[in-house]
Amino acid sequence: MANTAGGLAQRLAARLLDEINACFRGLPANPTTEMDLSLWRLAMTAKADPESRALISGRDAGRLAKAYQGEGLPEALQTGTRALLARYGCRVAAEMDLGLPRWADDPTPVFSTLISYADASGPARIVHDPDTARIEPGEVLVCPSTTPAGPRSS
Repeated sequence: MANTAGGLAQRLAARLLDEINACFRGLPANPTTEMDLSLWRLAMTAKADPESRALISGRDAGRLAKAYQGEGLPEALQTGTRALLARYGCRVAAEMDLGLPRWADDPTPVFSTLISYADASGPARIVHDPDTARIEPGEVLVCPSTTPAGPRSS
């Protein structure tokens, strides 16, 4: 079957799937991936803190943004958000749209994502080898991009 058209299509599909999976894992040292992981960690910190979790469960990103700007969030969430925005506050969801406020000026989109991450159902587990990770139903995997991916085998 390896030399048939079906065998060729099967090999090509397998290679394409490998490449797609690599894209979903993120590129090593990709600033967007690192930012998302930082936001995920902040969401998990907030979820673990009862006071922060209560605020996030209200699902009002605008209210959270105003509370942050007025130094009115619980300490864990206030400090974590401050650190995140110190590093990534110059970003905006649509980077090419110069008319949108940067996250440091309006962190509402950051809190929208934080709410979504904190609301993720199922347990979260950080895996360092996504090629061998097995996903259980309802489980969320977080794959840090701290180790460069090696060349893909054919």
